[in-house]
Amino acid sequence: MPMHPKLLMSIESEIQQFLQDRFPDRRTEFNPNTALITTGLIDSFDILELLEFVEEKFRISLKSDELVQENFDSINALANLVAKKI
Repeated sequence: MPMHPKLLMSIESEIQQFLQDRFPDRRTEFNPNTALITTGLIDSFDILELLEFVEEKFRISLKSDELVQENFDSINALANLVAKKI
Protein backbone atom coordinates (compact mmCIF):
# COMPACT_ATOMS: atom_id res chain seq x y z
CA MET A 1 0.00 0.00 0.00
CA PRO A 2 1.51 3.38 -1.00
CA MET A 3 2.23 5.88 1.73
CA HIS A 4 0.02 8.92 1.96
CA PRO A 5 2.17 12.05 1.35
CA LYS A 6 0.40 14.03 4.09
CA LEU A 7 1.14 11.30 6.64
CA LEU A 8 4.81 11.30 5.69
CA MET A 9 4.99 15.11 5.88
CA SER A 10 3.30 15.08 9.28
CA ILE A 11 5.78 12.53 10.64
CA GLU A 12 8.70 14.48 9.18
CA SER A 13 7.38 17.65 10.81
CA GLU A 14 7.11 15.98 14.24
CA ILE A 15 10.65 14.59 14.01
CA GLN A 16 12.02 17.91 12.74
CA GLN A 17 10.37 19.79 15.62
CA PHE A 18 11.78 17.31 18.14
CA LEU A 19 15.30 17.77 16.77
CA GLN A 20 15.02 21.56 16.71
CA ASP A 21 13.68 21.63 20.27
CA ARG A 22 16.23 19.12 21.52
CA PHE A 23 19.25 20.66 19.79
CA PRO A 24 18.68 24.43 19.63
CA ASP A 25 22.44 25.03 19.80
CA ARG A 26 23.12 23.16 16.55
CA ARG A 27 23.77 25.81 13.95
CA THR A 28 21.87 24.12 11.18
CA GLU A 29 18.34 23.78 10.03
CA PHE A 30 17.06 20.28 10.28
CA ASN A 31 15.29 19.56 7.01
CA PRO A 32 13.98 16.20 5.78
CA ASN A 33 17.14 15.41 3.81
CA THR A 34 19.79 16.70 6.22
CA ALA A 35 22.35 13.96 6.84
CA LEU A 36 22.22 13.58 10.61
CA ILE A 37 24.72 10.87 11.45
CA THR A 38 27.23 11.03 8.61
CA THR A 39 27.72 14.78 9.17
CA GLY A 40 28.03 14.37 12.92
CA LEU A 41 24.92 16.41 13.76
CA ILE A 42 23.76 13.63 16.07
CA ASP A 43 25.69 10.90 17.84
CA SER A 44 24.79 7.52 19.28
CA PHE A 45 23.32 9.01 22.47
CA ASP A 46 21.19 11.38 20.40
CA ILE A 47 19.98 8.44 18.33
CA LEU A 48 18.76 6.74 21.50
CA GLU A 49 16.76 9.85 22.40
CA LEU A 50 15.37 10.03 18.89
CA LEU A 51 14.45 6.35 19.02
CA GLU A 52 12.64 6.82 22.33
CA PHE A 53 10.80 9.85 20.92
CA VAL A 54 9.52 8.12 17.78
CA GLU A 55 8.50 4.96 19.63
CA GLU A 56 6.52 6.93 22.21
CA LYS A 57 5.13 9.60 19.89
CA PHE A 58 3.94 7.22 17.19
CA ARG A 59 3.26 4.23 19.46
CA ILE A 60 5.48 1.89 17.50
CA SER A 61 8.25 -0.50 18.37
CA LEU A 62 11.29 -0.75 16.16
CA LYS A 63 13.05 -4.08 15.80
CA SER A 64 16.79 -4.43 16.27
CA ASP A 65 17.34 -5.03 12.54
CA GLU A 66 15.67 -1.66 11.84
CA LEU A 67 18.12 0.20 14.07
CA VAL A 68 20.64 0.85 11.33
CA GLN A 69 22.31 4.07 10.23
CA GLU A 70 20.37 4.23 6.96
CA ASN A 71 17.08 4.51 8.88
CA PHE A 72 18.32 7.32 11.14
CA ASP A 73 20.59 9.36 8.88
CA SER A 74 17.83 11.71 7.75
CA ILE A 75 14.43 12.83 8.91
CA ASN A 76 12.98 11.53 5.65
CA ALA A 77 14.47 8.05 6.11
CA LEU A 78 13.20 7.83 9.68
CA ALA A 79 9.77 9.16 8.73
CA ASN A 80 9.49 6.52 6.01
CA LEU A 81 10.31 3.80 8.52
CA VAL A 82 7.81 5.16 11.03
CA ALA A 83 5.08 5.45 8.39
CA LYS A 84 5.55 1.80 7.46
CA LYS A 85 5.07 0.81 11.11
CA ILE A 86 1.92 2.84 11.77
